[in-house]
Amino acid sequence: MAWFGGSGRERGRPGWAALGEMGVDFAPQKRIGRGTFDAFLPGLGIAVECHGDFFHADPDVYPDGATCDTQRGYIEPAGLRLLVLWEKDMANVGARVVRVGREAKDRRLVALVGVATVLSIGHHLDHLARGNHLGWPLTSQVTPFTFSVIVYPLIALGVLLRVWGKGGPGFWAVLAGAGLVLVGVTHLGPFAAEPPRDIVEPYRSRAVGWAAFGLLIALLVTLATLAVYAGRRWWRGA
Repeated sequence: MAWFGGSGRERGRPGWAALGEMGVDFAPQKRIGRGTFDAFLPGLGIAVECHGDFFHADPDVYPDGATCDTQRGYIEPAGLRLLVLWEKDMANVGARVVRVGREAKDRRLVALVGVATVLSIGHHLDHLARGNHLGWPLTSQVTPFTFSVIVYPLIALGVLLRVWGKGGPGFWAVLAGAGLVLVGVTHLGPFAAEPPRDIVEPYRSRAVGWAAFGLLIALLVTLATLAVYAGRRWWRGA
């Protein structure tokens, strides 16, 4: 069913119009591997197959109908997703594609937040292990360590906002950007209060010390990636 293209422009009009109006970039009749799909959305990493209920045996109507396993086998090795739309879905094709794409983006955002959180916890445990540059609530002094642990209540707030349906990429872009600046200025550069030697040298094993420093670098890279990814989504309103 050529809802996204084919030999006639008229036949593709419903899909063209729905996706075009929503500003979704897509290529009709895209060949991927050994298969040709009705549409490919490069920005979302989604290949779309549109089937007629009768000719392709919609499993909701015909329990022993098609499974689309062959098409999935063409695209999954490339890290893409297959979105199967049936005849009954065509009225809301644009909204369905955008919703699936947004869910995929949300999973990437959640994964980045999760990785950044784990690395942040690891870096704070590193502070405890080497016993330097600590601060309130572990000591009476307010230090950069104090400001850095505030991130955990903010992460919890971000999770609650997501559950309530009020959070978005903007929150994580600002939080990751602020964290990147705080951690970067504190540990790197000519004015660093906690330079790399203060991470490496307290450990008896140089290998452990450099591993701790590598953890810091991984945290900075992840925060930068999260800030850019969430910031782009925020800017585009995606």
